[in-house]
Amino acid sequence: MRSFFKRSQGFFTLVFIAIIVIFGIFYFKDGEKQKLVINNDIVLFVDVANTEAKRHQGLSFRESLAEDEGMLFIFDREGVYGFHMPDMNFPIDIFWIDNNKKIISIKQNALPEDYPEIYYPSEKAKYVLETTAGLSEERGIQIGDKVSW
Repeated sequence: MRSFFKRSQGFFTLVFIAIIVIFGIFYFKDGEKQKLVINNDIVLFVDVANTEAKRHQGLSFRESLAEDEGMLFIFDREGVYGFHMPDMNFPIDIFWIDNNKKIISIKQNALPEDYPEIYYPSEKAKYVLETTAGLSEERGIQIGDKVSW
């Protein structure tokens, strides 16, 4: 009888650990999308790059990006942050955004084959948004437009 309880106890311990691991994967999962809105009508779901490692990785090695997706880079302070296209598989639009969440510079259709060219904003930015190429033209996004999240 004791051996049955020992085996049962081991089984239930394993099940308990599996439940905790599965819960942790779903509850604490990285990469959850943040809703971002441009001009109160353009909605995107973005991955947030708010650490040095995430900012360095960016969209590199991804195969694609849906039309309503992007990546928002958050920096600790305003600066002239240059962006380039190493290991990119598709073109993108790049939007530099100031401390007041206003678009201050746009690079349309940045191409992977342009690497090692580096794109810079016209002034200091605190945030940078990368989206599918053509979004700025298709949706009429311009310098001065407001962004919220």
